[in-house]
Amino acid sequence: MSIPLEIATMISKEAVNKGFINAQQYFELEKEVLGNWVTDEDGGNAGIVPVIDSFAFLKKLGDFSKSKTWGKNTSKLTRIGDVEILVSHEGEEND
Repeated sequence: MSIPLEIATMISKEAVNKGFINAQQYFELEKEVLGNWVTDEDGGNAGIVPVIDSFAFLKKLGDFSKSKTWGKNTSKLTRIGDVEILVSHEGEEND
């Protein structure tokens, strides 16, 4: 079963902004799941819409939900014009 890449990307960005996943988890999700998109040749979109495996996406988020930091992160995605910036406050106490 597939989910449009655009929707999965919006969900992962919102997970960062709501504090559910941290910057490292976001980039891991980007690399391992969102980066493996294909076109939906069997669906009603005739290959126009990039999609990902929804079960891989949900499994990865489920794995992250078991971490001690779930819901406690302070990273935020900020958009400035066409540029998106991930601001992370993780580990600043140790600097």
